[in-house]
Amino acid sequence: MDLPLFTATFFAGFIYTIAPGPAFLALFTLGAAKGRRAGAWFMTGHLVGDVTWSMLALVIVSPARSSSRVSMSARASQTAF
Repeated sequence: MDLPLFTATFFAGFIYTIAPGPAFLALFTLGAAKGRRAGAWFMTGHLVGDVTWSMLALVIVSPARSSSRVSMSARASQTAF
């Protein structure tokens, strides 16, 4: 995986993590009950998990996508003749 793709994946996971939703409400609850440090560790773990799943999805989808391009171009060349 190249650096621009990793950077885009990281920022997508970051935006997903800080967007208001269940994790954001859990952060407020955890921060109120146990403090900022526990909330920061929760958000760090959430971000690492989101980035990991995003990278795994990209690693799995990228080869499938490139193989479909090859097969599509092979089909196109066969129908041209």
